[in-house]
Amino acid sequence: METLKDALLARLQANPSLQPADIVVLCPDIDSYSPYIDAVFGQGEPTLPYAVADKGGLAASPLLAGWLEL
Repeated sequence: METLKDALLARLQANPSLQPADIVVLCPDIDSYSPYIDAVFGQGEPTLPYAVADKGGLAASPLLAGWLEL
């Protein structure tokens, strides 16, 4: 994730017309990467806005995960 963030920041710096909203990163199993995405993109400088789409039901809702544990 750190390498990805560095590469994205380099692309954004090299091309001022490119905006973070223009970038999409795809991966096969987003749930397994989600904690790392939040750890790397959610902290530190420089910041890079991000959003994670298509999380599975359990990852998107801790309440659901707790209910299933019961």
